[in-house]
Amino acid sequence: MKGSRIFNQLRIHSAGFLAVTLVASSVASLATLNEVSSADSNPPTPGSVASSHTSAKMQKSWIAERHRLHAVKNQLIYLFVQKALPEASKFRAEEVTLSLLTESARYHFDPIFLLAVIENESQFRPGIIGTHGEVGLMQIKPDTAAWISEKMGLDRNVKETLEENLPEVLKDPAQNIRYGAAYLSFLRDRLGANEQLSLAAYNGGVRRVLRGLVNLKTPGGYVAKTYSHYDRIHAELKDLEASFEIRKLASVI
Repeated sequence: MKGSRIFNQLRIHSAGFLAVTLVASSVASLATLNEVSSADSNPPTPGSVASSHTSAKMQKSWIAERHRLHAVKNQLIYLFVQKALPEASKFRAEEVTLSLLTESARYHFDPIFLLAVIENESQFRPGIIGTHGEVGLMQIKPDTAAWISEKMGLDRNVKETLEENLPEVLKDPAQNIRYGAAYLSFLRDRLGANEQLSLAAYNGGVRRVLRGLVNLKTPGGYVAKTYSHYDRIHAELKDLEASFEIRKLASVI
């Protein structure tokens, strides 16, 4: 999945539904989520195939199947987001899903991983304010958002145009994911691509992690909870698939 741009195949249906381009056969036969990573990591090899034409045909078939599997997964994520958002925010499910998939692709995150972080931070409540001034889905502080924006070049003239408005900007769920994913990516790079350490730093700060003040194996701790949410969300996506809700969405496209 790393480096994939397939998530950008999303489009907005005119009736207000999130539509993803599907190979027709995907409506009749849905792949499991486990097949997505399998299709990504195991491209076909020519082997003893004599004809280069046959080899090219195999490669084209593999690419089409990979696109199909990602399209199905994208729809499942949309259904999950729509269900998870509070009633007053469900109309933004399309926008939130697009932001989630775009930023996941940009920073090479598993989108289910970002969903797990959001669940742990805010339970998908876009307007929530934390005890230390954290805002929105990924509970980003305005000063942190301003810093990461300038650090990673997310916005021009951030000091002049964003800082005073950031508390409100961060209540926008799509923008919140944009800043949160960028900050999490920065932490991952800062901490040697260690996912557990980056999660601990996202929650408690880089200094505490570097000083060894965070026990990653603490039962019920932030890191353990995030992975627990990941497992639950992954299982729920598979349940959505099994219940054929994806077929209902596909039928209106």
